[in-house]
Amino acid sequence: MKKIFFPIIAIFIITHGFCGNGAQIAFEETQFDFGKVSVNQEVKHIFVFSNIGNSPLEITKIEAPCGCTSTLLSNKKLNPGEKGKLEVRLATGSIPMILVRRVYVHTNDPEASIVKLIVKANVQPK
Repeated sequence: MKKIFFPIIAIFIITHGFCGNGAQIAFEETQFDFGKVSVNQEVKHIFVFSNIGNSPLEITKIEAPCGCTSTLLSNKKLNPGEKGKLEVRLATGSIPMILVRRVYVHTNDPEASIVKLIVKANVQPK
């Protein structure tokens, strides 16, 4: 058993080291709080991300499940070392409340195939 186990571990360590890490996404922040905002207002925030891996990063899909949230992506593909921007817009609506909305960023990063971004707002009457 030991004769098989150690060579398999050695092969795994060697190939993992030579293969690199592929595409790797890194966001500067994954949450943003707009604080107090008025009803019937649209607010926006830009999330900055980069490809810190050694292969091209691809954004395959962006989901904003709530109709009050929309997005605008600067680039779908980033080479290693490049930065991108994702603008998230939030329409506050007409009812005062605390809003917490999520945006899901789907990527080809094997370690972070889906990144969850959160925006918050405390919607106040005018």
